Amino acid sequence: MKRIVSLPVLAALVLLGASCSQQVQQPVKKAAPPPVYVGKVEQVYPNHHYVLIALAGNVYEPGTVLISQSPGREEKCRVANLIVTEERMGRARIPADIR
Repeated sequence: MKRIVSLPVLAALVLLGASCSQQVQQPVKKAAPPPVYVGKVEQVYPNHHYVLIALAGNVYEPGTVLISQSPGREEKCRVANLIVTEERMGRARIPADIR
């Protein structure tokens, strides 16, 4: 009789242990990298859907997506997504298409 009683108890403990080991873990949120200052939108050509960016540092590869933000630090409002084009105007300026 002890075997019959201990077998259901053992099965219940195994099921309880298995359910406890499968706790749902919260996904770890990765912190977004801080924005990098690329340069200043110097000229906007709305009829041709592109802008001219005066660079503050690196020259970016064609196809790189840049996010234009408002100049106020408190606002941090996205103005437009820009895509660096293949044309080059030296190292100081690059054109980018308005997406």
